[in-house]
Amino acid sequence: MHLYLFRMWDSNTLETFYKLGVSKDPDKRFKFGAQKVIDSDLSLEVKVKKLLKGDTHISDHPYQFEKIHTVEFKFDGEALSREQELLTTVTSNRHIPKKPFSGLTECFKCNDEALELLVELMNDMQKEAKDDEPEELMYKLFEVQVKEFDPIKRHRLVIEKIKSRG
Repeated sequence: MHLYLFRMWDSNTLETFYKLGVSKDPDKRFKFGAQKVIDSDLSLEVKVKKLLKGDTHISDHPYQFEKIHTVEFKFDGEALSREQELLTTVTSNRHIPKKPFSGLTECFKCNDEALELLVELMNDMQKEAKDDEPEELMYKLFEVQVKEFDPIKRHRLVIEKIKSRG
């Protein structure tokens, strides 16, 4: 699972902010909407181009966006845990976008220096996780023994069990 950082903006209102989040595929995270490309009023040429790119739906995301940075984690619980750490870090700079969308509570504003530090922190988190992560088979063997619904708590319990066995 990927931990991502996106910049979002509205050219009409000049509203600009950043969003942290997790996704299996951050490049497609905001490209979905209720309208299917095939059923849309787009020209045939545009439909074909979108379909060839793998876009099956027309984005209904209310902001323009660009990916700033992503890091990948082997285990979903690790990515979710790191996301929570970062969101806690940026709490004082929280921004609630004027237009609603899924994930609007994970938005914030910051300057370029803080943004660089955030990217560096994301890289450090990924490196730390890679240095400490168990083999996937070992993880799965212990994961089936843990009865916890919350993915972050479940991940931490699995890691504890693996560490305590040795």
